[in-house]
Amino acid sequence: MTRGWPHDLKGLREIARNEILPEWEADDETDPTRNWPKDEWIVENGFSTIKGILRRKHDLTLREFFTMIVGIENEDHKWDINDPETVRRANEFLDRSVKYRDWTESTKTTTYHLLNRVFREIGRHFDDSEVALIEMLDNEQNMTTTYDTFVDIMAEIKNEAESDESAYRYLRMFQRYVESLERRYIISSNPVSDIDEEFTWDRDQTGSTPLNDEQIRALWDTAESLEEYLVIIGYVIWGVRRKELPNINRSQINLSQDPVQIEFAESDRKNGSGTVDILFGEQYIKEQINRLSTHSDWGGHLLVDEDNKSQPMDPRDTANMFQDLCERADVLIDEEPATPNNGRAVWHDYNAEAEACLREMDYIKDQDLTDDESPRRYHSQNTEEKIRQMLYLERFKKILPEDVFSEDTVFLRDIENQYQLDEMDWDGD
Repeated sequence: MTRGWPHDLKGLREIARNEILPEWEADDETDPTRNWPKDEWIVENGFSTIKGILRRKHDLTLREFFTMIVGIENEDHKWDINDPETVRRANEFLDRSVKYRDWTESTKTTTYHLLNRVFREIGRHFDDSEVALIEMLDNEQNMTTTYDTFVDIMAEIKNEAESDESAYRYLRMFQRYVESLERRYIISSNPVSDIDEEFTWDRDQTGSTPLNDEQIRALWDTAESLEEYLVIIGYVIWGVRRKELPNINRSQINLSQDPVQIEFAESDRKNGSGTVDILFGEQYIKEQINRLSTHSDWGGHLLVDEDNKSQPMDPRDTANMFQDLCERADVLIDEEPATPNNGRAVWHDYNAEAEACLREMDYIKDQDLTDDESPRRYHSQNTEEKIRQMLYLERFKKILPEDVFSEDTVFLRDIENQYQLDEMDWDGD
């Protein structure tokens, strides 16, 4: 009987985790130094179809699939700089961060992608992948030259990045790496500490500290009303601005689109795309629409004025709701309750991480493909966007309770009686 294979990445990932990897790990003849099966093993053991689906539907190699989508760590991060001392210190930076700062493997991998992109540009700048980076950073006689060199290198990365937010992430990770070298007295001074001052950064929330994973989970666990869940989703997961969130109207929401989208008028957005994909929160939208649609004076806004449901909630009240929730959850930034800007900074942060992974995938593909495959050298925009969304959503799946991602779950367990949600039409638009 012919097996029915899923064509979406989520389904393929489940097969990889539940079937392919366990069978490969149980095979006594596999190479114990590898973290995922070779192409030959995939074909010989009846899984060759996955190769074709990945290639035709998603433009992915097996290596990209297992490392980026399945989440298997690459065998000993292969740095794009070959100086032994630089490689040793880079691996130490990652391992020490895992040991002393409780980094997860996914954070370690993302950091590797960010830092390796800078290393790659350093090698390109000098036309030498064996440049002695540690020695260069520690040369006090040439500090001005070193500083100017890294300004030029970061300018190249900034020009190639999808956004200034992403470029800034590359710079900050490199700066943190150099800061760790200085703290450990491996270098005597830090010639790259102020490089960001050389550039103009078009970043939405420059200086806003993003909430960490524990703080996001604390907010979710503390929320008590549908509105509070919506402000968490809106500010942190959707990444909409303080004034935009309460003004979102039912007329802007396309529930028939996959994923669901919110359309903003050009005049409503300071910058950025006029369309926001709703990767998470569709059920919350439907619940709020069902609840508010019972009021004859409802004007269509997801967050409404308590005394006049024909009007949206005042942006100041929405921001205050978020900050009150942060205070109850003990989510503090600089000893003060976090703000919507700190929530939106999460959106920027996670998207920058996803882009770093995508850029690394393009680089891997560039190395893997032969000359006769050069027309397929880069992922299509549609493929990249799907992978970006998947990587972004996976970050939240590591933070939020598992049951909130179940289509069969009524999410607001603790407040059903408050809004009489059990009497609502869950399938209604």
